[in-house]
Amino acid sequence: MKIRPFAPDTKDAAAVHRRVKWAVLPVAVTLCCGTLCCGLLGFGTGVAGASRRAPLAARAPSFRPHELFKGDYIESGGHKVTAGGVIWYLSVTAVRSSTETSVSVMLTRPISKTSYESHDWSVHALPATSVTSPAKGTFKIDPPSTSTSPLMSVDVTFKNTSSTAAACKSGSETVYHGTISGKVKLVTGFSKLGTIGSTATVISFNSPNTAEVDNDCVPTTLPTCFDGYTVFAGSSGSTGGSGLTSLGAFSSGNSDTVSLGMTVPLSKPKNATRTDFLTAPEPRITLSGQTLTIPTSGSSFTGSATVSLTGGTKTFKSSCKLGTKKYTEKAVTYTSPHFTNHDLVAHMLVPGKVLLGSVLSSSATVNTY
Repeated sequence: MKIRPFAPDTKDAAAVHRRVKWAVLPVAVTLCCGTLCCGLLGFGTGVAGASRRAPLAARAPSFRPHELFKGDYIESGGHKVTAGGVIWYLSVTAVRSSTETSVSVMLTRPISKTSYESHDWSVHALPATSVTSPAKGTFKIDPPSTSTSPLMSVDVTFKNTSSTAAACKSGSETVYHGTISGKVKLVTGFSKLGTIGSTATVISFNSPNTAEVDNDCVPTTLPTCFDGYTVFAGSSGSTGGSGLTSLGAFSSGNSDTVSLGMTVPLSKPKNATRTDFLTAPEPRITLSGQTLTIPTSGSSFTGSATVSLTGGTKTFKSSCKLGTKKYTEKAVTYTSPHFTNHDLVAHMLVPGKVLLGSVLSSSATVNTY
């Protein structure tokens, strides 16, 4: 599968959102399973959209094996809107497989060239007819209002203008590029943002708009080598509401990024969630002995976290590539590191402050090659 780069292109709002979303949610399964969240998020439950996209955010830290997927993934670019007195980019994604059909509407707010606030409203377990393909390379996203009201209304069409066959060791995949237009209405639930779009006005989304038709493709290309640290943590404590809060922190080369997100099950419609994210570059994450320190700049994020690399470990080795050279990458994952300090706070336009709180589940990985 081909992955778009995580670039500060505001037209590529969906790619930005996707990268942020799957940076902060992998630990959610441990905290959420056994409750409503687990089924909604789809971690470990066979929800194709979640399980397929989850490893992609960790493509740079390549300690996760490639997951096979058989189905379709449609993703729009961004459509510029104004809400709460600031500019956002509206985008739509949809997943169709034999086990799951889901639709998401997203808002992404660029804070700077490398910082973003994003929000995802998703409805899972939709009728299979919610996403159809009336012709090869054409897709219709039109879930019934009985399944999405009062949260959203989506009626958009993807039309293909070109296609590319992915290079697969086994299986196959075709990536279609084209246009997406139609009607989208989102009731955000935030008084500051109100209702976005309408059921009467047709809008078009900026490129890139893509539709990926995947038939268990195993890519022939090796992942890029990763040398650095990756930390995931989750808690149920947050000032932004009663949701699950998750942290993702990544350090490699000259790039250090912190993401904090909160997922909240919505009361209506059935099988709906909202996830709020903030991601920003932060000061260097450091390792001293067996202690990782995650500092912040005091702007988008305040506070810090200190992680002691304790508990059991799992070691993975895999092939990777840097330029034209191939290497063996070693990833050592600490399955239960101890957070001795965790007062990280994300400062979002909505819902406001989101705290990491007391960590209930975590993992930390050190990659070398």
